[in-house]
Amino acid sequence: MTWGFPLAQRVQTDVAAVVTATTPAAATRASGQLRRDQEALDAQRARIDGLIGTASTALSAHVTAPPLPS
Repeated sequence: MTWGFPLAQRVQTDVAAVVTATTPAAATRASGQLRRDQEALDAQRARIDGLIGTASTALSAHVTAPPLPS
């Protein structure tokens, strides 16, 4: 799970910023940052998932890799 920690922490901070925004402009900024950080976390998850899939194939495990938490 350590692969996702920095980005997951940023997403959590972004969610707090969206929830506590006191103006529409602040909510818009926070929502934009949340979207960007979620996209970065999703991209990182896809990279890790690809590595797990490659390792599973290379080892001829013939099993589906476990899903990563989202």
